[in-house]
Amino acid sequence: QSTEHLKKMVKDYADKYKLAAPCVCDGSYLSEIAIVSEAPGGTEIETGRPFTGASGAKLTNALQKINVSRMNVYMTNVVKRQVSMSQTDKRFPITKHELEHWHNILMWELGQLPNLKYVLVLGNYALKAILGKSGIMNWRGSVLVTSIAGKEVTTLSTYNPAMIIREPKHGMIFNFDIGKFKKVINGTWVERPVTKLINPSYDDAMDYMDMLGKAGKDVAYDIETSGNETACVGVGNSPTEAMCINFRTLTDNHYTAKQDVQIYKRLAWLLSGDTVPLVAQNGMFDASWLWFKDRIRVHRHDFDTMLAHHTLYPSLPHNLGFITTQYTSRPYYKDEKDTWREHGDIDSFWGYNAQDVCNTLEASIHIKSELRNAKLDEFFYSHVMRAFPHLLRMCVGGIRVDMELKHGLKTLLEKRVMDLTREFNEQVQQILDDPEYVCNPGSPAQLSNLLFSKFKLVGRGTSTNKENRDRMFKHPATTEPKRKVLQQIDLIAAERKFLGTYVNSAVDDDGRMRCTYNQTGTQSAPGRLSSSGMLWKNSEGDQTGTNLQNQPERAQDMFIADDGYCFVYFDLSQAEARVVGWLANIEHWIEDFERARLDGTFDCHRSLASTMFKIPYDDVPTFDRDDDGTVTKRFVAKRCRHGLNY
Repeated sequence: QSTEHLKKMVKDYADKYKLAAPCVCDGSYLSEIAIVSEAPGGTEIETGRPFTGASGAKLTNALQKINVSRMNVYMTNVVKRQVSMSQTDKRFPITKHELEHWHNILMWELGQLPNLKYVLVLGNYALKAILGKSGIMNWRGSVLVTSIAGKEVTTLSTYNPAMIIREPKHGMIFNFDIGKFKKVINGTWVERPVTKLINPSYDDAMDYMDMLGKAGKDVAYDIETSGNETACVGVGNSPTEAMCINFRTLTDNHYTAKQDVQIYKRLAWLLSGDTVPLVAQNGMFDASWLWFKDRIRVHRHDFDTMLAHHTLYPSLPHNLGFITTQYTSRPYYKDEKDTWREHGDIDSFWGYNAQDVCNTLEASIHIKSELRNAKLDEFFYSHVMRAFPHLLRMCVGGIRVDMELKHGLKTLLEKRVMDLTREFNEQVQQILDDPEYVCNPGSPAQLSNLLFSKFKLVGRGTSTNKENRDRMFKHPATTEPKRKVLQQIDLIAAERKFLGTYVNSAVDDDGRMRCTYNQTGTQSAPGRLSSSGMLWKNSEGDQTGTNLQNQPERAQDMFIADDGYCFVYFDLSQAEARVVGWLANIEHWIEDFERARLDGTFDCHRSLASTMFKIPYDDVPTFDRDDDGTVTKRFVAKRCRHGLNY
């Protein structure tokens, strides 16, 4: 037996199903290690050997860092021919039926390797074929044991190196995973099991909380919700043991009403005091829910793994599934939150909650060390965690809403949208000379038919989005009446957005609007505070809250200051733009800022608008909006200066 002999056998196997196999395998038939990717690329097809293209070079470099030579491992792909992995590339399609054949061939192929102990699983096809799982973004970094031809084999899953070439941001994660694979093949990888204490008796739950409160150690906590109520609270001070205090069984309450009250009081004692250091993952959710729904005011958190991980790696995912596979020996498990419903095994849901607690606590130990090594610990504690309790108070407190004005605005907006839609159809009917034609401007299909089939407008493709409508508007073949129709579509879209996003946003039963504050920001601006709606619902079954940081001016009258308070506006003078100007050494910005500092009448934003739009400074308006609400060139320049910095 040899690699060449196995290659011939695989090709013969493929021939039985009439499958072409121009690129089969490479490396050592006697190796303990197999590396399995998805499908060969163009270079691999030319050479007939897997991992000889650009992605192969990525893999080879990564293996060298853990002292593994590609000559000493067995290398293959699930599919032995070229496949279009990109959704936009349709040159090399593959059917589900063909893929199933390749799965069978691969498992037979791996079963022929006499010394196989470890498999590096690269990409979704390999993940599905070897482990029967889907979603490499979730399962990457997971070490799992499986059976191949009756032999126990240890696997580690990660991205296909070709993905790193397409999206370099995943390169750091790939390197994390390869480093973990070194521990697997060295025999130093050991999964630490979790003891999950579920369905505790009343006495056991009370005693456990007493123990946590007196032990003087970090306590991690986590909640799960169901039916808009708290289903359970998990607590623990060990990376390997936690208790899930579940208030339900599958069919009934777990405790009596009197016991529920006492348990909630003991939870309040544990979480609301200032003697127990609290650790959470995305504690803004857990703390705001407990405060608002259960009236347990959780005290200041000492550590939040999501926020700490974001401080270290702003561009990486920060969910607990990802953090678990990065910092603990346990595989991905977050699907268990929902899969229990399939079999009615609610105990697995409680176990999932306990595992969340242990994984959060174990990850916090490693992340704290990384913060110290990166010299980011002082910044994290004095800035990120210092802001947390204030944002939590803002979240739970919310803001009063003038419900009468809100309902009135809704009525006005609904009528305005109807009137604008009627005017739109009148314009369309006049152009088409068809008094019966009606188009719903909110329907992409109907709008596409109007713009391309009826109006014969020219854009890029057949999209009806704002970007393509702007192309149609600017096209020289578009007549003035059709331009007015396009402007009407824009106006209707803007009013519908205002109505749906702001006016129709649901309010809590106490007449207050709330939002959750996200300290990790958005993907395009990590670290810049953002906000979004809440995850609970009001008595009408509507999910409440909205983004309270970006309310348009005409929506602001809906909000009312509490008695004894008033609204104020304050802002530093172009603080972020000034920092960018000096750090990037933008000379004319620096000159403008200095001139504005010395001469209170000079306007930096008007100066930038003058440069951007190539007009004299004095021709730029001194205000941001016209009487009808249209933004001015000054406003555009101001937004560009601040927004594009990110």
